[in-house]
Amino acid sequence: GSVLNDADVDHLLVLTDETHIDRTTVLARGSAIAAHSSLAVGTILAAGTRLAPAAVLDSGTMLSVGSMVAAGSVVNGRTMTEPVTLATAMPVEGTATLAGGSLIAAGSRFGGDSRVASGSIFEGVTTIAPDSIIAPGSFVTTDSVVNGQPFASATRMASGVSVAQQTASLNGGSILAAGSVLAGGSALVSSLEIAGATRVAGHVAVANMARVAEGSTLGAGTVLAAGSLVNGARIDEMTVLRDETHVGGPTILVAGSVLAPNSVLAAETVVSAAN
Repeated sequence: GSVLNDADVDHLLVLTDETHIDRTTVLARGSAIAAHSSLAVGTILAAGTRLAPAAVLDSGTMLSVGSMVAAGSVVNGRTMTEPVTLATAMPVEGTATLAGGSLIAAGSRFGGDSRVASGSIFEGVTTIAPDSIIAPGSFVTTDSVVNGQPFASATRMASGVSVAQQTASLNGGSILAAGSVLAGGSALVSSLEIAGATRVAGHVAVANMARVAEGSTLGAGTVLAAGSLVNGARIDEMTVLRDETHVGGPTILVAGSVLAPNSVLAAETVVSAAN
């Protein structure tokens, strides 16, 4: 789902060489930027982007309203002794070194030779792609958006909803009922509970962590990021499942994992918004 130098990326791709960006490049949710990468002026970050400790923001960076600068960060020569949430935009005039737990709000931009530290996570609301189905009994939290309709209050769906051309954004605390379908391009990000069997109809990214309940099925082609746990076995390096795998023991998919089509998430599967 990413675009790299005008080329569409239709499968999980790990770059083995340094890559210079000279044409349109968009990184989809679930992407990870390696240490020592350099992002040029004008790079735009999605809402909720989280930078790992030791990320360095160069002069020309603009931190947008709502960004949170964690205690221990140093911005414009000032050391933050407690977390600060920005009420106004803050330009970086020298450099800024962000401590763990800092969050960058939508509309922020990187300047100069800013660097993203290893372990940084790009996150936001869970995205439900077009052609997905939100089944009756699903619970949608305040400010979620489905088919262009924002929900001003938490709502339990009395009837099923087919996601049309626009994606649906589900805020933390939402619940998908049995019979829901996740189309390709969906991304599991915010705190989300699977209340009944939910079918995966395309490649679905796990942006943070998902505890997959027993009775689930991981389809052939599912990508397991290093650090994941499948049926009690730890995955030490990125692995692609060659065969369909039934979940009968402790299974945790960490950030960077991708569910393949024909996967099924059983009831009590939980997506965590925590790093």
